[in-house]
Amino acid sequence: MLAPTNIELDALIVWTRVDWGQIFHRAASIEVEIGFGNGAFLVEMAQREPETNFVGLEIYKKGIKKARKRIERAGRQNVRLIRQEALAALPKLFTAGELSAIYINFPDPWPKRRHHKRRLINPSFIATVYSLLKDRGRIFIATDYQEYAGEIERLFREHGGFYYLNQYFPDHNPTKYEQECLRLGQAVYYMSWEKITNPVIVHGDRLSGSRKRL
Repeated sequence: MLAPTNIELDALIVWTRVDWGQIFHRAASIEVEIGFGNGAFLVEMAQREPETNFVGLEIYKKGIKKARKRIERAGRQNVRLIRQEALAALPKLFTAGELSAIYINFPDPWPKRRHHKRRLINPSFIATVYSLLKDRGRIFIATDYQEYAGEIERLFREHGGFYYLNQYFPDHNPTKYEQECLRLGQAVYYMSWEKITNPVIVHGDRLSGSRKRL
């Protein structure tokens, strides 16, 4: 079983040249979850894909603490946690083409118009994601906020470097927030995109390719 100090990496790691092979004691593909909450989804994915290295980014101490306990109970050796803000940390932690997949479950929609600039998913973020994903690497997003889902689809389409997949990530146990949405009968919008090396504009109507679950 991993010691907690080995599970959670020092936040200052972003100022060093990160050798993930050394950190995980093996060379393997890397997948990242941004804003992992209590860590349930992250640990489930790590259990399902033991051959993959997983890195979780979260800014809340409470989430980090809960996720560490989950990892310890599961005895997972293929998960590391970092308390950092994703947009600033991603390009410091990973090199171009290093990531196989990125997962974002229910990012804060910042519903008030004056707060839209605080949203995680914006043109700068998408450009960073495109750089860090390997060819045919994927990003998966779930949100219960329809307007935000539409904006996300539009931004990826305008970037032009991704192919819109008509599927979400592999079957999983719903997150705590996801369970509550489904219990209340709220729609959940699932989107997945695959990086393409020869960018073209992906056309389509708003939310035409996302899968909605009620």
